[in-house]
Amino acid sequence: MEQMEPVTEDETALLAKVRDVINSKTTVSCTGCRYCAAHCPKGILIPDYFRMLNEFVRYPEEGWKIKPAYAQLSAGHGRASDCIRCGACARHCPQHIDIPSFIAMAAEKLG
Repeated sequence: MEQMEPVTEDETALLAKVRDVINSKTTVSCTGCRYCAAHCPKGILIPDYFRMLNEFVRYPEEGWKIKPAYAQLSAGHGRASDCIRCGACARHCPQHIDIPSFIAMAAEKLG
């Protein structure tokens, strides 16, 4: 760390491009804090399903792997389609994500 050099302008520009590519392929910007899931009356694993939704949208050809993983995970918990849109989750989201809308998308895409 003694010979650490600052990031160059070219490197900063490249990092910004990488960030933009990642952001353009992220459907839900969930950090996985789980504050929402702790308040879901249906026991829906919201951050887990959002992670799966992001992967499904990024790599739709991998759906054959993601959908069974979702089915297995949701077998012991609330499925995305169990959402009653009460909004308890959204009230606790530090990112202010419209969780019920994205959970509906997860239910549609993941099964």
